Amino acid sequence: PEMSRGAWIAYLSLGYVPAPTTAFPNIQRLPNASTFSVENGKASALRRYWTPPRSEPARSKVAPLSEFDIDLIAETLTESLRRRLLSDVPMAMFLSRGVDSPLVAAIAARELNVMIECLSVAFPGREDMLDEAPDAARIARHLHLEHRTVAAVDDPSGAGVDALLDLYAEPVDNLGVFPILQISRAAAGRFKVALTGMAGDEVTSGYGKHSYLWEKRAFYGLPEWPRLRLGAIGRHLHGLHRWLDAFGNQVGIPNPQHYVALKNGKASEWIRGI
Repeated sequence: PEMSRGAWIAYLSLGYVPAPTTAFPNIQRLPNASTFSVENGKASALRRYWTPPRSEPARSKVAPLSEFDIDLIAETLTESLRRRLLSDVPMAMFLSRGVDSPLVAAIAARELNVMIECLSVAFPGREDMLDEAPDAARIARHLHLEHRTVAAVDDPSGAGVDALLDLYAEPVDNLGVFPILQISRAAAGRFKVALTGMAGDEVTSGYGKHSYLWEKRAFYGLPEWPRLRLGAIGRHLHGLHRWLDAFGNQVGIPNPQHYVALKNGKASEWIRGI
């Protein structure tokens, strides 16, 4: 492995190295939704078989969702889940305390009348691992769903940087893989299919960074040039107050850098300097 400067910037900005780059200088990966074939030792041209639709950027202020929009989202989620509840083998729900998986469980129980068994993972003796099982159990009781907590029994030292490299074969910062891996191993003896809410928090504003953006929307809504000047002042006075540090490094920066600052604030200043 040999990480180029561009690969390091991508990793610290996004948490992974996007295609076609990898951590290995002589290896490239296929882009998403792409194929190529090899015949008689010769590779064909790369073929993209699907491209996600892209909407045009808004030219005016974004309007709040209407009741019709909310109903449409609810109907789409319900229909999507209805299709995924079709199974001829035992099915479980991996339940956390966030917004994503409880939303899936609630739609299954309240809209589709499917009382799916819920599983949550706990990490006994691991103070560095967030225990979501108690809150998940309360959510399951509220929905009248059967719930079981699974205690992770693997070696705790296995949930670290080396384990991430073994799983992905290159740098990835997704620590959320460990709870999913642990609970999958525990559930495999009884269940063959499991539903999760993975990636749903981005849609339902389930992370703290989403509430942070909402709370600071007045600052983010300022024109770029006054934010840049105020940000420079905040960085100059860093150390006087946490608010000044946060404003200088997360709000008072150019618009294209906001995501990087939220994703990895400590690295964003280094990235801006290279």
